[in-house]
Amino acid sequence: MEHFAAMMLLISCSDDVSSCAEIPTDVPIYDSVAKCDADMPRLMVRYSVAPLVLGKCISIDPALHDKSAEIIWDVAVDGTLVAEILELSEGPIMVADAGKQ
Repeated sequence: MEHFAAMMLLISCSDDVSSCAEIPTDVPIYDSVAKCDADMPRLMVRYSVAPLVLGKCISIDPALHDKSAEIIWDVAVDGTLVAEILELSEGPIMVADAGKQ
């Protein structure tokens, strides 16, 4: 069983942060947050494809191993990147349909 401790998230944004998107990286998973942080400056320069590139190393909870999870992120107006990894619930997925009652 492999254990990962951190993942890198890089986001490219327009100048006014009105439009942002994830940047896929070659090495998104690291065995420590420190190694991820150390690699961040190099990769931010390498993947700099927009006026603003933001990065964050997110700690991965070992309890999420072999579970479904998603990365939730947002960029504030001041350019602060906020991100976390959340476990997806395993319950039934319900979809609301405005046309049916």
